[in-house]
Amino acid sequence: MRESSNVLKATLIIKSGNITTAYNPMLFGGFLEHFDNQIYCGVFQPGSALADKTGYRLDVLEALKELKVSVIRWPGGCFVDSYHWQKGVGKNRLPYNDFRWGVVEPNSFGTHEFVDLCRRIGAEPYICHNGVCDPEENIDWVNYCNATEGPMADLRKANGYPDPLNVKFWSVGNERYDKEYVERVRDTTKAMKASNPDVQITCSGCQDGSEIQPYLMETAADFLDYVSVHNYWLERDKVLPRYDYLTAISKSEMPDTYIGKVIDSLKKEGRGNLKVAFDEWNLRAWQHPGFPRESIEGYGDPELKALIKQRIIENDLAEQYTMADALFSA
Repeated sequence: MRESSNVLKATLIIKSGNITTAYNPMLFGGFLEHFDNQIYCGVFQPGSALADKTGYRLDVLEALKELKVSVIRWPGGCFVDSYHWQKGVGKNRLPYNDFRWGVVEPNSFGTHEFVDLCRRIGAEPYICHNGVCDPEENIDWVNYCNATEGPMADLRKANGYPDPLNVKFWSVGNERYDKEYVERVRDTTKAMKASNPDVQITCSGCQDGSEIQPYLMETAADFLDYVSVHNYWLERDKVLPRYDYLTAISKSEMPDTYIGKVIDSLKKEGRGNLKVAFDEWNLRAWQHPGFPRESIEGYGDPELKALIKQRIIENDLAEQYTMADALFSA
């Protein structure tokens, strides 16, 4: 793999009339989760006439290049807390039943496929850890990607990748805020910084609300570079919501207001040096009644199948989306 790109050192100039404004390219990030058709039949579809011999959808990659995506977060999202990275590397990859979204994960798209995707389109890979596993598993993942020697580097080399992948951005977990999670963040980030001082680390800061948890700041902030915050502004329900244009577009100033409150909360905790990773947000969220789950039993259960079918139908209805969605997300 080649060295990380210089995309983060660039400055993008957006011109509007006679006014030029400099923007940090990191604003133009993306999020890729193992959910619906984002991965399989999305960026990755081996055997498709639209894919290359390694399985990447060339039409999708061209579209992502045009968007100039600077950084991509993966593999979740809620999905990540049932994900174990070791199953997605090497030749012998076995599918498993994912309990968070209730889908079968084939594991044919793993760490190397993700990093390769990012390199192909000039984006920085940003890997999100499993937030409920032991810290050692996540530390091994960092070393697998970045170490030049040691057991994890040897495993990477045995899998056909002699050079480090140089993954700079990492998140410890997704949307977890309990005491045990915070302590896993401390243990994981402390070890990551000790062995990889140049990595940039974030973790769950807040979701929907704007107050950063004081215990997180007291316990783990010394080893963090960012805090991750998430929000969606249209309500979710078991019945597919439909909103008129004015209701939707009236929420367009909320992200900026939300980020401002998060920054104020960090300053109140004496952590104004921490940056904000606003790495999951939108006007509306996916409709998924009954999910995500903390556990799942009986993948053949009719009720479960009905919930998954409902989820697919509701999220694939193109007519639910309006011009407000496009303007809000832009």
